[in-house]
Amino acid sequence: MGKALERPLYRILGGKTREKVPVYFSGIYDQIEMNRGAVQDWSRQCVDEGWTACKTARFFRNLDSAGAEGYLSVANMEEGARRFEWVREAVGNALEVGLDLHC
Repeated sequence: MGKALERPLYRILGGKTREKVPVYFSGIYDQIEMNRGAVQDWSRQCVDEGWTACKTARFFRNLDSAGAEGYLSVANMEEGARRFEWVREAVGNALEVGLDLHC
């Protein structure tokens, strides 16, 4: 529609509603080992590079491989909670961490 009218789509839809759009790093922990040192080093590096928010599914194990049968056991939740604690120990509240459970 924007191309046909030769106008930016945001103008056609009523104009700007904000000056900036927040972004987050999706899949932030996908390529690292899931151990305290690796998670903390990578968290620090991401904050140093300017990231303030991220999303991950890797803090809880075996959900993807379990498919629709997957669930969060108590042990799995405890493991995931420890990983969030590792991030907080490394960078405090400088990095918001969102969780994607692929539900």
